[in-house]
Parts: sequence; C-alpha cells; structure tokens
Amino acid sequence: MDQFFKSLKVIDLSSVLAGPSVAMFFAELGAEVIKIENPKTGGDVTRHWKLAKEASDKADSAYFASINYGKEIINLDLTLAQHLSKLHSLIASADILITNYKDSSLTKFKLDYENLTKLNPLLIFAQLTSYNKEGKAAYDVIMQAETGYLSMTGTQDSYTKMPVALIDVIAAHQLKEAILIGIIRKLKERKGSFFKVSLYDSAVTSLVNQASNYLNVGHLPKRMGTQHPNIAPYGDLFESADKVKFVLAIVNDHQFSALANLLNLASEKIQAYETNQARLEKRNELVELLQQSFATFKIEDLELAFVKHKIPFGRLYTIDEVLNNEDNKELILAPSKDLNYQVVKSIAFKLIK
Repeated sequence: MDQFFKSLKVIDLSSVLAGPSVAMFFAELGAEVIKIENPKTGGDVTRHWKLAKEASDKADSAYFASINYGKEIINLDLTLAQHLSKLHSLIASADILITNYKDSSLTKFKLDYENLTKLNPLLIFAQLTSYNKEGKAAYDVIMQAETGYLSMTGTQDSYTKMPVALIDVIAAHQLKEAILIGIIRKLKERKGSFFKVSLYDSAVTSLVNQASNYLNVGHLPKRMGTQHPNIAPYGDLFESADKVKFVLAIVNDHQFSALANLLNLASEKIQAYETNQARLEKRNELVELLQQSFATFKIEDLELAFVKHKIPFGRLYTIDEVLNNEDNKELILAPSKDLNYQVVKSIAFKLIK
C-alpha cells in the first residue's frame, strides 16, 4: 500500500483549506505532491493568515502549515506562456489534479477537464467550488450562515461560529472519497474521472439528523449551546466539587438509571425522568437536580464511577491539554525541512498490518 501511494503524482492547484488538505492527505500517504502557487499574489493567501504573535517576516503562517505539509512548492505565473506550459507538462504526467479554480479560469488557461483529458486521458480531476453556480465567492463562515449552521450554534443570547472551518473539512473529506473512487476506477477500468464538490452541497448534506428532524416532523432547530435536541442529558455541562467542567452523553434509559443509582437519587425524584421524552421536556429541572449531586463529588471520584458503570462522559479540555496529552503525541507531525511547524496529521485512519 505504501509503495502504491508513493507511485502517485498529485498536482495541488488549490488554496485556502479544503483543497490543500486533500493534497496533504496524499502527501502523508507517500505520494509526490506538487503545490502550484502564484508568485505575483504572494502564493496561497493562508501564508499571510498569521496570528498576532507570529513573526511578520516569516515566509508562512502556522495556518498554512496545517494543510501544506510534505509538498514540493513551485511558483508559476499562469499569465506567462512558459509557466503555463510547465504546468500543462506536470499535469500530463500526473495521476491527480486538485483545484479550486473557477470554471472560467480553468477554461481561460485550458485547464478544464475537456482539454486536460486530451493531455492525460487517465487523469483524476478533482474540483472544489463554493456553490454549484459560478459568481459568488464564499469562505467557511459564509457557508455556516447560508446552510443553517450558525442558526443552530451558540446560545439564545448569541450566535457562535464553529472554531475550525468545519465546512471546508467536510468538503475535503467528500473530495477525498471521490478521488479514492477515481483511483479504484482507474485501476479496474483504465479510465480517468472528473469530480466536482461544492462547499454548499457538502454543508447541506452534512446536516444529517438536524435536516431529518425538520423534513420528517417539522422541527426547526434552535440555538442550544452544547445540548442535543433529541437526547437528554446529552451535551449538558456540569461541574464537580473541585470546579472541573464535564459533559454527559446519556443515550438511553438504561444509562440514565445507572447514573441515578450512582448518585443515590431517591426513586421519587427520578420517576419524572425515566424516559428520554420526559427528560427532554423537563431538561432544565433535570440538569439542576444532577448538578446538585455532582457538586458533592470530586472529578476523580466521578470519573472512576462513570467508567465502572459505563456512563459516557468527557472532561472539558483546552487545546494545550489535548495536544500535550501523551496519548496524542503520535498524531503530531514533526517540522519538515520546508515548513518549520508542528502540525496534526490529516490522515484519520491507521493501516493495521
């Protein structure tokens, strides 16, 4: 498998997050990945998305590093004939092309699938767009607004943007799946493939249960913070006696019964909450009752009891606590010769040999 991916050549003609993260996925698997950047514009725009604490004279940002690890960078100005010819030559011998260029730009530079398939009939052409129709550019927060995510995140008092460009991440996974299908097709049928994935469609199709709740019973999601609209107590925040915050994920009546027994709650107190439907209807009262009990236990004692009784829970950790956890060290890539940053791996699976 490693040798197979090492034989692949990928041209990354994309910028920002979704496309570059797909290309990095193949770079981590061992493929040769060549990223094309425009020297006139200073390259990928995310090179300049630096935190206030980052050195202004550094060539690239930590953001850029997060999705461009392991690539060879080539600067090409496609308005110059010799540079465009160089790109066509690279694509002619490539297996995969990843781009988020607009259709009009692809046509202008003869980089559209119809032209490129003449150069390379077996090419897997993977294109990311914002919408299905050209004309309106959009970044992740625009997509979160236009596909309903912002309407569901935050609390009744305020809206909250998800802290990573999650719609880009979702679209990237869609495109990865498409490319892997293209590889299978190429191996079995000796044919190339053309795939187009839009951020908008990826976001809408990822609404899953929230969409189904509306389509089937007319339920309009509201801003609930961390709470789940279908299950309680699920996502509800609590605090231990030593001021450690945690969440529960009670998904059935059996788990709730185990929780009530663990907390020694009197039967007359929990009779009103025996079913999930009842727990949803009286959620506020239930959360208050549980918090009163949790406030009498230290977190270590709660954790031991939760594990013993198979009650799903999780501490509220900060990013530094997560990335400094010894269990997560193997998920972090060391700095490369080109990008002097540590980044989290993009590969979400392990090959068991």
